Amino acid sequence: MNVERKFHSVGQGAFYTEKIYDDFNEYKIVYDCGSTTTNNSSILRREIDNQFDSGDIIDILFISHLHKDHVNGIEYIMQRCTIRNIVLPLVHPTEITILSNNYFRGQNTFYDVSSFLNRLDRKDINIIYIDPSSEMEKQIFILNNSNPAITSTNSVLNNFDWIFKLHTHNYTNQRRLFEQELTRQKIDINSIDLSNQNNRDNLKKIYERIYRNANIGLLVVFSNCSANAKGALYLGDYDCSSSETWNSFFGRYSNDFINLSTMQIPHHGSKHNFNLNLLFNNLFQSNNINYIISHGISNPYRHPHTQVLNSFYQNNINARSITESIYTRFIENL
Repeated sequence: MNVERKFHSVGQGAFYTEKIYDDFNEYKIVYDCGSTTTNNSSILRREIDNQFDSGDIIDILFISHLHKDHVNGIEYIMQRCTIRNIVLPLVHPTEITILSNNYFRGQNTFYDVSSFLNRLDRKDINIIYIDPSSEMEKQIFILNNSNPAITSTNSVLNNFDWIFKLHTHNYTNQRRLFEQELTRQKIDINSIDLSNQNNRDNLKKIYERIYRNANIGLLVVFSNCSANAKGALYLGDYDCSSSETWNSFFGRYSNDFINLSTMQIPHHGSKHNFNLNLLFNNLFQSNNINYIISHGISNPYRHPHTQVLNSFYQNNINARSITESIYTRFIENL
């Protein structure tokens, strides 16, 4: 099977697509669809309309996590296309409130994560939540002629299967500590008034202390043909910096690095999510990898960070910068 990958120019966000095909079949895959760059709505629509005709079928939409810059184009793509399957990380109700709190800017601009998830839940779409504490996290999704999306823990793959190997880090211990602290402070997470500034600040303070600003509920996807080295790693905003999260990531994908052709650097090149092991690893040759960094030309987060860029520059490793400029759009055919 062959693949055409596109890293679309949406600025401070992410919108990646794959067209997987052979002489008889064609599948369309989407990884995230969002942007917070100025005029993000028109930028996203430009890229979506350029990629998909009205009524096109998308076989799988992967959502790495529920931050606005990764999802605020999804409802438009749902209007334009028919989506068969949506795969996303399972997020606990406590963590949904944390995410909503991070985006509260007043009632008129409130990003209600719970309402967004409810709008995804339609009868014509198969929703698959990946729970890091269950066997589902260990499974492999397979595209083949009989079913556009199946799961199996013990599949015998043939040369025409395209696989998606998923990973989410388990933050169960942090969530337990967070809920214990809420109980200690007599905070009801289900009824907390987020319009109260003191409530928001206190909730954020507890979250930062226990989760250390980790992007909770985050899905990593490795996409590859079972017979060839055409693999891509989509890391979303995954935290590769700590030994705990790196070890769980490396344990999941160490056998797949040899098949890599493309890697998306996590969190728009943030220094807080980066790990030099993404560049220096005896399991692959970094000079043969297409490294992708998606970011806005002007953004308030200093993405990509100079420290990350210097890691590439000082070691003569190229990275592709994907911004809102259409001239930075990258297409890979394998």
